Amino acid sequence: MHLTCSDLLELPKSIGKLQKLRTWNLSHCGNLKCLSDSIGDCNMLSSIDLCYCMELTALPNSIGRNENLRVLRIGYTKIEKLPSSINTLRNLECLDLESCRGLAELPGSISNLHKLQVLNLESCTRLVELPEGISNLQKLQVLNLNFCRLKELPEGIGNLENLHVLNLKWCQKLGGMPRGIGQLSRLQKLGQFFVGEGEKFARISELANIGGISEDLIIRGIEHVMEPNDAQKACLKQKTNLQRLNLEWNRYDDVGEANTELQQGVLDGLEPPGIKVLEIHGYSGTRYAWWMQNEVGGGGQGIAHFSFLRVVNLSTFPNLKRLCGLVDLPCLEELVLYNMPSLESISGGPFPSLVKLEMENLPCLGEVWMVAERTMSDGEEGGGCNCLGQEF
Repeated sequence: MHLTCSDLLELPKSIGKLQKLRTWNLSHCGNLKCLSDSIGDCNMLSSIDLCYCMELTALPNSIGRNENLRVLRIGYTKIEKLPSSINTLRNLECLDLESCRGLAELPGSISNLHKLQVLNLESCTRLVELPEGISNLQKLQVLNLNFCRLKELPEGIGNLENLHVLNLKWCQKLGGMPRGIGQLSRLQKLGQFFVGEGEKFARISELANIGGISEDLIIRGIEHVMEPNDAQKACLKQKTNLQRLNLEWNRYDDVGEANTELQQGVLDGLEPPGIKVLEIHGYSGTRYAWWMQNEVGGGGQGIAHFSFLRVVNLSTFPNLKRLCGLVDLPCLEELVLYNMPSLESISGGPFPSLVKLEMENLPCLGEVWMVAERTMSDGEEGGGCNCLGQEF
């Protein structure tokens, strides 16, 4: 039954007589306020879609009788609480609660949904914790927590051995990742990894076991990494499916000399694979990463390593004085440098594809020397070098 975008206020009690009804789509029925208890009599129902029924405040407890239900979508509704009977939906595979902004908690009995594969809680902004029982959902493959205000994740989340996607973008209240997160060896999409302070949270080295991460990865709280070797053990360079990497230090005021050297060692240990976008924020070291310089050990990483890098965004580097010897980046199109109060000089290249160079709040910058085109060796046609240099 498809009644999308209708002006329905309620459904008749006789709806329960549709014994063979399998699909019920009432999405975008913006005036629908309640459902009849007789919905529980539709025992063949396998899919219910109530997304964007923005006046809907509750589900009837009788929904627990729909034991053949596989898909339940109730995103963008005013539902504040799930019925206690939801634990009887033992065939449920997908539970979509996106943008249920009134939902303050999930029942602990959700652990009984043993066939659940997808749990979407994106933008459930009143949720501050998840029941520990979620760790028992052994078939769960997708857990979407984007834009939630969770303070921590369940301790046993590492037990979700079939989890492929763990979305954590813009979970700004999260204090760290639980220990054992590295057991999620099948994880392909993580979004963000939060390095917490203290033994309670996972160390950054647990990223090593999550080898299949693709697309984007943001690592926050890097100031809590206490050993450069721990950063190296994260093995970022081996995550060859990674396309975009964002490294963030969240505390960069009053950094002492010892901590500056520690941050340098940590950044050196977080060498990425051949990514397309690199963003680094809040780094307090006095020198840039060795893996982005030509002058280390008689030669840098060169074209082979970062041949597809298109965007580099570096911001809030309070102690960096020289950004020199940047490697050959043949595909670099955009270079952004922001809020570097100590930076005095920049040099590097060639950057033959560069179309955007943005520099802001660099009060001490005196010299910029960049090679725009690759220098040809003797005997190659078109030899020469096109350099962009300027003193201020």
